[in-house]
Amino acid sequence: MIHCRTHLINWLVKESKSDVLLYSTLMSSGTRVELFGTFNPLPGSKHPGWLIEVASYRGRKDLIAIVKDYLGRPVRWYIAGGIDWDNWQGPSEDVLIGGDVNGPQGKGKARFHRIERHAAVHTQEDKGKSKPKAMPPVVKKRSHPPVVSKPI
Repeated sequence: MIHCRTHLINWLVKESKSDVLLYSTLMSSGTRVELFGTFNPLPGSKHPGWLIEVASYRGRKDLIAIVKDYLGRPVRWYIAGGIDWDNWQGPSEDVLIGGDVNGPQGKGKARFHRIERHAAVHTQEDKGKSKPKAMPPVVKKRSHPPVVSKPI
């Protein structure tokens, strides 16, 4: 029985050993996994289940559909072609049903990032009358390293 998002991801890692690309992507440290929630039926299927997007740090994205049985246990997985939000079972506070962003409206919104909290400090306009100082241009020529003689 799947009780949380971590159980579902761990099940997928265990079951994806037959697919070398997906398994290595899931085991990589830069991989982003996003749960879209429960869909009934899944795209390209007649069964309910979960949709998960797996994105590698190099930008490759796979949409994984996990089919569940009538008891809510994952049975098998396959690579889905797209997302059909008409079959989505959310919104819900349960991450397994609503997903990580709780619906299609959350997909278009920008993600919160800790730097954005302080962005106002860096984007304020200079209210003074003084003009900013002109910095000298950066020389883009590559300088050669100094010649160092070999010790004898």
